[in-house]
Amino acid sequence: MKKWTKPRALLALVGWLCIMALAFVGLGKLGLNNDYKVFFSDDNPDLIAFESIEEKYNSNDSVLIVLHPKSGDVFQENVLKAVMELTEYAWQTPHSYRVDSLTNYQYTHAQNDDLIVEDFVNTNQLIDTELLAEKKAYALKQPELVNRYLAQDANSTAINVLVRLTTEGQSEEVREIAQFWQDKIAETQTRYPDVQFYLTGQVMQNDAFGEATQRDMGSLVPGALLLIVIGTGIYLRSLWSSVVVTLTIISSIFIALGAAGWLGMAITSPSASAPLIILTMAVADCIHYLQGYKHALNKGETKLVALQQSMEKHRLPIILTSLTTAVGFLSMNFSDSPPFNDLGNITAMGVIAAMFLTLFFVPALLAVLPARKSKVVKRSGLAKPLEAIARWAMVKPGLKIAVVVLGGGVIAANLVRNDIDDTLFEYFDESYAVRQANDFTYANLTGVASIQYAIRPEQGELITSPDFLHKLDQFVQQARQTEGVYHIQSLTDIMKRLNSSLHNDEAGEYRLTSDPELSAQTLLLYDMSLPYGLNLSNQVALDKKELRVIVTAKKMSSNDLIALESTLRSQLLGLFPESSVSPGVSADIMFAHIGYRNNVSMLTASAAALLVISFLIGLILRSVRLGVISILPNILPASIAFGLWGLSIGEVGLSLSVIASMTLGIVVDDTIHLLYRYHTSRKEGKSEEESIVTAVRETGLAIIGTTIVLSAGFFVLASSSFKMNADMGLMTAITIIIALVLDLLLIPALLKVTGKSAKAAQHKPQTTNRLIY
Repeated sequence: MKKWTKPRALLALVGWLCIMALAFVGLGKLGLNNDYKVFFSDDNPDLIAFESIEEKYNSNDSVLIVLHPKSGDVFQENVLKAVMELTEYAWQTPHSYRVDSLTNYQYTHAQNDDLIVEDFVNTNQLIDTELLAEKKAYALKQPELVNRYLAQDANSTAINVLVRLTTEGQSEEVREIAQFWQDKIAETQTRYPDVQFYLTGQVMQNDAFGEATQRDMGSLVPGALLLIVIGTGIYLRSLWSSVVVTLTIISSIFIALGAAGWLGMAITSPSASAPLIILTMAVADCIHYLQGYKHALNKGETKLVALQQSMEKHRLPIILTSLTTAVGFLSMNFSDSPPFNDLGNITAMGVIAAMFLTLFFVPALLAVLPARKSKVVKRSGLAKPLEAIARWAMVKPGLKIAVVVLGGGVIAANLVRNDIDDTLFEYFDESYAVRQANDFTYANLTGVASIQYAIRPEQGELITSPDFLHKLDQFVQQARQTEGVYHIQSLTDIMKRLNSSLHNDEAGEYRLTSDPELSAQTLLLYDMSLPYGLNLSNQVALDKKELRVIVTAKKMSSNDLIALESTLRSQLLGLFPESSVSPGVSADIMFAHIGYRNNVSMLTASAAALLVISFLIGLILRSVRLGVISILPNILPASIAFGLWGLSIGEVGLSLSVIASMTLGIVVDDTIHLLYRYHTSRKEGKSEEESIVTAVRETGLAIIGTTIVLSAGFFVLASSSFKMNADMGLMTAITIIIALVLDLLLIPALLKVTGKSAKAAQHKPQTTNRLIY
């Protein structure tokens, strides 16, 4: 609006209330999604291969209940009693279809000509210590049990509950299952105080994603909001200014989340940080406008005139910074991981909402609020240092540019030290129960990461073919000697045990038979003897023409897991044709690969965003030169930040792959304010040097202030207990601080160097529509 009046202000506020009402309706449509598969697009090749195997053999999603006696091993009455009790209870788990444990392990032995299949331990055997000692000795020889349901030292055991989750209601189902077991373990712990209980497995990890979302939205966002509101009040010396900032921030967040709800998005762990980022970004434009408004009031202008003067001064920078910031976040749509697409889109909507609120809602609200002059606070302390920095940068500017670029380049070169690494369970810090359970399980019992293979015999054969089984056994034995392998679930172990059982458990008969008919009959007899829910459908295809092998890996980085999968696949291809072996798949493999794919796609995104932002700067400021100048100070900060990360930490995951694109839209704001003030000074007729000094002196304080606000907001995010968000927050804060230094040192020098041609051009006649160089 060209002129603010109270009637127009009231009309704008009514419009704001209508938009907020729509946003609240949209919020009601916004759900949470804690399924780990949401990190992968529908056309992700790893996800497609993974789901292909799960369709045949059922989902491998599970709850793993780990029991560890505080003294002695698990083969004692109270521990086995707890295992039996929880095993029986586990069948009541919502959406469960299979329960495996040490006690319901299907023990086989021959009785005359019959094959007897029964639970390994029953209630009547619990008080027979001698028999339990025999059971222990037998169990420790079974590769099906050791490093899977029984520790090598027999000091820990586990119950595995497999569940089927629907696509539509998975988040609610995960929470239901997790709560089911959390309540049960809390109650069981009181009755078995000498046993430690841990809950892990994919279901519990999924639930932790939901917990991470709620933690960040419930604590970090309110904390950052309080921090920024208090800081704004102190900076502007005005209670009403704090109220305006608070309403603007909250409105921006609600509008963005409401729009996300209307668009059918769901909040995930990464996109849960969007409110915090919006909060941080929204405050910058608002502060610039409020600062101009208070300055005009303090000069003696009336409220409505002050509103208009501040708008005339800040409208273009607010629009330009908002558009370029939105472009940076929208470039996250190049990411291969949908939650980061959502994060970029929600944040971009919030930034644009903040722009319109600053242009219309803020002046409308100020028009109806009481206005008073603020106590004049002298902030000239930094004026001389900022002017000195500008003049220093203009002395031998070419040399200064070379030093900054060379020094930055040397640091940035260390970005190659970063290994792309994503270990799924380490997304959560030690404050999460599932992280504690994972750490204990890895150290004392088995692995949580896995690799699955579907293997088919050659055409015309069945999986009971002795030739096929012997080849498979060669792979299993070779793989068990491979570094990083914890356990392998394979049909060959069952077939060996069955052959031994049919020969009165003779040790020499623990081998695969060479008789194809006997092999097929034995497997059929065993499968028919198994109780409901414990058949071989999770390992063997219905047509007996394919089977699944599951490799459980030790604790390792994603790079090492990829290398292990490659090694295992090479071993398989040495025995089977490539057409007989599926790719190695699992949730852990998917997360290990997504980082690489995302880094490649986000390099394209960063380049595209940089070009678009530079184009926008050049177009709106009507200067190709200023658009080109903006490139270097905006591309260097992320490069240097990654170099520092490589020197100090050396690992980047999925979340950091989007940093370059995301921060590009943020750090460009300071560049725009500097270039815009320089541009207006030149249009006012000031000399090149005077315009540069004016730009740094008059915008430097605001740039430093907004950098402090922005970096503070992202440092709050860096305190997240969810590693993805913590790393993203820390890296963004570092990048913003580096950008401030480069803006103050590099832009004055670049303007000085490139300004010579512009100065010469002033003597040539120009039309009014000509671009300013």
